[in-house]
Amino acid sequence: MPKTDIHTADSTVELLLRHRRFIWWLCLHHALNEVEYGGDLVQEVFAVLSRCHPQLPPDASPMMERAWLRTATRNILSNLSRRPTVHTVPLDKRHDRAADDEELKLRELVDELAAYLDDDERQLLQLHLDGFSPTDIGIILGAKADTVRHRLSRLVGKMRVIYEKLYNTHLQ
Repeated sequence: MPKTDIHTADSTVELLLRHRRFIWWLCLHHALNEVEYGGDLVQEVFAVLSRCHPQLPPDASPMMERAWLRTATRNILSNLSRRPTVHTVPLDKRHDRAADDEELKLRELVDELAAYLDDDERQLLQLHLDGFSPTDIGIILGAKADTVRHRLSRLVGKMRVIYEKLYNTHLQ
């Protein structure tokens, strides 16, 4: 599929506005749910992306746009975190937030279990955790949606076995 530039500022802004909630979620997650800092990150991401001309296929689906935006946003956030002037959350505050946030505890457990998975399984898990449907994951990975559902089912079973072995408990 040939790539073409989205060469107008209007079309780039439309792309960003179409996926603004997704970009907000990525930035807020990166900011450890600190809304004010997450908002600053969103502004920075929009500023950077509005200056560039995304290269997407002319018939790019919303899922392809979202995948491109996810990668671009993560790259921008990664670059921002290298700057010494960027606001960072102190480690002790991260620890306190982790103790209070059940979702973060669950994510840490999933990350711990994911360490025992192979690369393909981790990629599948990450796409699923990022909110992609089995159909969308199938498009990204080049597999049928039913195959993705089957792999996800096997993956949940494997993670259950890993959990039971690590914590000497039986899940039902």
